[in-house]
Amino acid sequence: MRTSIAFLLAPLLVTAYGLIRALDGVDGERGPGPAWTAGHAAFLLSLLLLGWVL
Repeated sequence: MRTSIAFLLAPLLVTAYGLIRALDGVDGERGPGPAWTAGHAAFLLSLLLLGWVL
């Protein structure tokens, strides 16, 4: 994977994590579920991409 792709994709995934987590609380309940899992998967992938950059 090219480093320039990781430079662009990692911040987008962190943003996606924040948006997914914010939308997870709209129904009044937060916690483990599909949105929680998707958000944390996006965050983990962003950390791996940032590790690739470093």
